[in-house]
Amino acid sequence: MDRTVPLVHLLERLSQDAAHKKKDETGQVFDTVSLSDEFNDLKKTYPFHAMSWHGFSNRRGEIFGGMLLARENEWNEADLIVAGRLKGAFQHAWAALVSGARYKDTSRLIRPLPWLLLIGCLLALAIPVPMATLSPMEVIPADPFIVAAPIEGVIKQIEIEPNARVAEGDLLVTFENTALKNQLELAEREVLVASARLKRATQLAFSDRRGRHDLGIARAQLALKTAERDYARDLAANSQVTAERSGIAIFSNKNDLLGKPMAVGERIMQIADPDNVEVRIDISVGDSLILNEGAKVTLYLDQSPLDRVKATIIQADFEAKKNAANTLSYQAVATIDENDRPPPRLGVRGTAQIFGDKVSLGFYLFRKPISTLRQWIGI
Repeated sequence: MDRTVPLVHLLERLSQDAAHKKKDETGQVFDTVSLSDEFNDLKKTYPFHAMSWHGFSNRRGEIFGGMLLARENEWNEADLIVAGRLKGAFQHAWAALVSGARYKDTSRLIRPLPWLLLIGCLLALAIPVPMATLSPMEVIPADPFIVAAPIEGVIKQIEIEPNARVAEGDLLVTFENTALKNQLELAEREVLVASARLKRATQLAFSDRRGRHDLGIARAQLALKTAERDYARDLAANSQVTAERSGIAIFSNKNDLLGKPMAVGERIMQIADPDNVEVRIDISVGDSLILNEGAKVTLYLDQSPLDRVKATIIQADFEAKKNAANTLSYQAVATIDENDRPPPRLGVRGTAQIFGDKVSLGFYLFRKPISTLRQWIGI
């Protein structure tokens, strides 16, 4: 079709004007007689004066083409319905033939925003950030004094309540001492008997040679019985355990200890200084790469989640052990940095954020997926 022909030029102008007008579902119907004077040549030379315009639109509602129908007779409703169906078929076929290159792909290629966002995300993955992980923590005493059983026996009475403040010399635990008292009394009587034998042997030694021989045996027996008496006296004295320093007595339950048989050296409780505390952190095996001595830690306590407490790791285990949740973890100990606030209360739990060396943001975000994929594929 020669686009330089005046008639074709007028029809293109007419199509463009119709495409800019508001369209309806049945298309725009108009008569060439009602056109402006600039279309006079079209009115005189073109015999089909009844026209109908049907625009083709893409999924975004943009007009990319259309169909101009012309006839001699006026358009009726039945013909417009058929024209609407033809419009739908032609519109779909045209959009499929061009594959969206004229109104989809080209517009997307020339839009810089998606590419800028992609480049920005890739550059952001290279931003260096400190490696960090979150682990459960608990405030524990820094240098507690362990109260252990000095003798083998059964606990008769706990003289204090859990978490009570005690002073040096306060009575803490009393053991059953009935057998110890009887043993001490028996030992004292045996000392008296040995003393009487020594006295008699001493008297016989002046007049009898055999008495001088028995004198040495009597002295040895007295020394043995005296040592047994002193040992029984020490056991009886140890039936009452006193505090060797002041602080807070930490143990679980008073009723759990009453009547419990204890072996020598078995722990009963511990006495801690509430102003001298440290933090125990259970770090999972998967986060062990940031476990280094001197690492900085931020503590978020359950009792005050909006406040932050700074700490520093001073010791970390080399071997993973099972924690209270029955999972393998590395145990680390951290000291609280100097601050103006009082130290946290003993036994307080919370979350510790441990910081390691700086890594890229991409490694920080995808470290665990990469580790899981590596273990799965074995590379």
